[in-house]
Amino acid sequence: MDSSETSRNDVTPAAVVEACPLSSSLAARLPGLLSLVSVPAAMLVNPFFFGLAGGLLASISLLLAPVGFRCLGVVGLFGAVAGGMLGAFVPL
Repeated sequence: MDSSETSRNDVTPAAVVEACPLSSSLAARLPGLLSLVSVPAAMLVNPFFFGLAGGLLASISLLLAPVGFRCLGVVGLFGAVAGGMLGAFVPL
């Protein structure tokens, strides 16, 4: 291959396009906020259901959020695990 030809694997930063852009940047934060709201319910009401729901919402938030805004998803994931464990093993 000489210098005039380009490889198909060469991707310049300007050519990188987001696969499925969200209509709003706040749309990625909603599952993260809902996962944080499910933490008290996991401790008080039903640890299995609300812990699982919070974990799934946090995973969705981690998948949808842009690179700099994944904090809610990470906190929601840890909160869902901690809330489910506290609700299951600590009697209130």
